[in-house]
Amino acid sequence: METEKNSALKSLMECAQTHLHYLPLGVFITDSSGQICYVNSFLQHLWGLSDPQSYQQKNVLENEKIRSWGIEKKISQAIEKGEGFVGERLEYFSPNQKPLFLSLKVASLKDNQNNTFGLLCFVTNETEKVKLEKELKEKVYQFSVIKQAGNAFCGTMKTERILEIILTGVTCGQGLGFNRAFLLLLNESKNLLEGKMAVGPSNHSEAQKIWNELSSKEQTLEEALKSYKDVSQKKDIVVNQIVKSLKIPLENEQNIVVQAVKQRKSVNLQNGLSAIGGKEKGFDPLFELLGTDSFAIVPIIAREKVLGVILADNLITGKKIEGEDVKFLQIFANHASSAIENAKLYENLELQVRKLEELNRNLTENTQKMIRFEKLSVMGQITSKVAHQLRNPLTVIGGFAKSILRKMTPEDSNYKYIKIIAEESERVEKILDQVLNYTPSSIVNLSKGDLIQALEHAVSSIKEKVDPDLIRIEKNFPQVLPKVPLDSEQFSHALVDIMRNGIAAMPEGGVLKIDASEKEGGIEIKISDTGIGISEKDLKHIFDPFFTTKEKSNGLGLTVASEIIKSHGGEIKVESQEKQGSTFSIFIPFPPPLAGDPPLAENHLKLGVKYENHLSSR
Repeated sequence: METEKNSALKSLMECAQTHLHYLPLGVFITDSSGQICYVNSFLQHLWGLSDPQSYQQKNVLENEKIRSWGIEKKISQAIEKGEGFVGERLEYFSPNQKPLFLSLKVASLKDNQNNTFGLLCFVTNETEKVKLEKELKEKVYQFSVIKQAGNAFCGTMKTERILEIILTGVTCGQGLGFNRAFLLLLNESKNLLEGKMAVGPSNHSEAQKIWNELSSKEQTLEEALKSYKDVSQKKDIVVNQIVKSLKIPLENEQNIVVQAVKQRKSVNLQNGLSAIGGKEKGFDPLFELLGTDSFAIVPIIAREKVLGVILADNLITGKKIEGEDVKFLQIFANHASSAIENAKLYENLELQVRKLEELNRNLTENTQKMIRFEKLSVMGQITSKVAHQLRNPLTVIGGFAKSILRKMTPEDSNYKYIKIIAEESERVEKILDQVLNYTPSSIVNLSKGDLIQALEHAVSSIKEKVDPDLIRIEKNFPQVLPKVPLDSEQFSHALVDIMRNGIAAMPEGGVLKIDASEKEGGIEIKISDTGIGISEKDLKHIFDPFFTTKEKSNGLGLTVASEIIKSHGGEIKVESQEKQGSTFSIFIPFPPPLAGDPPLAENHLKLGVKYENHLSSR
């Protein structure tokens, strides 16, 4: 039987020598004991055999090349049981130490009686295939990262959030996996690259804590973008301090970052060496600031326009940045640039819309003011004519009634009737005086005025008309306030009307409080009472002409006060609770700068204000 096996093996070796020796794949044959009997030319070259005979008659399990694959057990089973097998992606280093990936296919050789007489082994170089598969997986991974980041970009139009997503994608393990990332944007007005935001741990312990937290969760990049923000929140302080101090003038052409931006090329800087500028001349303060001279520089470009640059490093792990890492970062930056540009366009659009809305709102308000002013003007003209027509006969009636009253004694039967005629005539005359004064009150002469003086004058005027045992007046304002455009006489009149309204709301007595203070953009005055308050139904009508809830009131006091305040470019509001009191809040704005925006003056002119040259100082 052994003779038959040897004969079959010899025939196979002769066939192999003739037909398999120059095949573009490795072939070797063993006998039933595992001794190598044949090695073809391809395998001799692959193994670097200068003397092929040195490997023949050696057991396959003793071959260091084959042993390095770690498949001795499988070969032993193939020899003993006559069962073939396949070994995939066996790592192997060629004689020149080039890494290769091989596949091994082992088939048992059997004679007519099904007896194993050896092994026929084929070795294929799979290196190129493995490389292509690896590149394909890398491309698929990159595509997945870009897609998921793109989905995240679509979820917001805020530039700050876009920058967060970019930097998180660059540093996240499910993304590009850099340790730290710094983003600088181009400031065109200052012609420099300005640090905006950074993401990354400060030290090894912080990095380990963040990475451990993230690795404990199985997440996609989209999910990780949010959780990374949560985990790293308030832990990017150091890198953000660094990035805020980064201001690189574009005139500094010796700077490697400026070179990368101007040449629009990515740079993989290793130990201060780059393909663009070679060894950096002298000591670059950028290296000291970042704490490393090894980092990737990738410009952010959208539609041929440079928006900024990303700097990324592996300071914490010290892992070398490969060329493929920089290429991927550039691809990512290209997609990110569109998101940044879209966000900026959207924010500019939002700004323009807000400006248009503000202009439209101002136009509507001014139109309403003009309509109101025209209505009040017409009403003023009518009431003025009516008042003039009534005043003369009323004066005559009142005069005769008083003259008759002086000649009568209280015991006279008609005395009380004549007295009523005289008193009511006097009351109606006062009402007519207020009606006649209503229209001129809306014309104010503004000059640089002292609000404190106007307040003191108003308080003094009102004190003369109240019982100090019933009404306590409290003042709470500083000795000096900034000057504002003011018609002191008219403004004091408005304050007196408001104070008088508060006193009238306290028939049983109470406290009238006047506060004044400087606020952002102007001066605020508050006049509060502890009276009966105003019902919610009446609150919205209190500034309407002739609206009143009092028996002996013409309903013009608060209307006149409101118009005077509005003529000063100010506003008046009221808050009230029944049985608790009311608070009138007056805001008078500071004047605009001399060379600035003229709307305030225009607004005063529309309201019928004589606007004098009072803006020389505040």
